[in-house]
Amino acid sequence: MHDGFHGIRSSYDRRRGVPVYFWTCERCGVRLQELRREPYRSRFDPRGNERHMAAVR
Repeated sequence: MHDGFHGIRSSYDRRRGVPVYFWTCERCGVRLQELRREPYRSRFDPRGNERHMAAVR
């Protein structure tokens, strides 16, 4: 039985490119029910911060 407290956890579905949020049982950690999937695919730009940096003199 999973009638105690429940928590929310997340994982990332790389194949579909979405974070998945789901309920878990706090006592045993079993995944109970999926709550939501967010459309999001992470991207890495190694030079992405350069446009925000001020010139150093």
